[in-house]
Amino acid sequence: MTNTKSTKRALLVSVMAMVICFTMLLGTTFAWFTSEDKVEGNIISAGTLTVDITGTAISLNNVEPGYVHIQNLTVANTGSLDFNYKLVLERTAAPDTSDGKKDLATVIEVYYVKAATATTADDRTAINELLADETKAKPLGTLASLIDGNADFFGASTLLDKDSTGNSEPITLIFVVPTSVTNDYQGASAGTFTVNVLAAQLASEPDSVNNQYDAGSEYSNGQATSPVNPPVTP
Repeated sequence: MTNTKSTKRALLVSVMAMVICFTMLLGTTFAWFTSEDKVEGNIISAGTLTVDITGTAISLNNVEPGYVHIQNLTVANTGSLDFNYKLVLERTAAPDTSDGKKDLATVIEVYYVKAATATTADDRTAINELLADETKAKPLGTLASLIDGNADFFGASTLLDKDSTGNSEPITLIFVVPTSVTNDYQGASAGTFTVNVLAAQLASEPDSVNNQYDAGSEYSNGQATSPVNPPVTP
């Protein structure tokens, strides 16, 4: 009987000791080797494609056969992305052709000079030399063919971003009324038109693969069209 009580007491002490050990074990913090590092300052931001054109409005009054007008404009990149651009003339109001009046835009010849020229309309010799050299003054056709057909002034030209050299480009437009224009055009008008500059992103800034993902982009109704490498679809 005594041995039984002793055995029970020993078992009870053992169980209590196990409970105490288990309780202590639950409150114990295990230590493992650890290490950590981080990459800070992660930024993703969109660039801006912004084009500006500056210059006075084209206003030709009292023109006559032999009349010449020189218009200097400047196209500038004021955003952060490189781009190609083109110029487009667009008629905004038709001329008054009542009573048999002619559309003066059908006879006015337009020339384009990519680099601004100091030549003035008063220097007739210099003007004639300039207009005779198509490498300097590119004939674009009649004003009507440009503003009615919404045709490009000229092919795309590259402008770097605003923080780079070459972020602006002067251009010169020359308007000529030929000496062959007849009396039929007295009192005629060309209506009104706008000079639009249209820009599309240039294959310049690289992605993680190359800088050709937007090659061949072209401005059309505000959208880039016909890229050589279409955007990746997730």
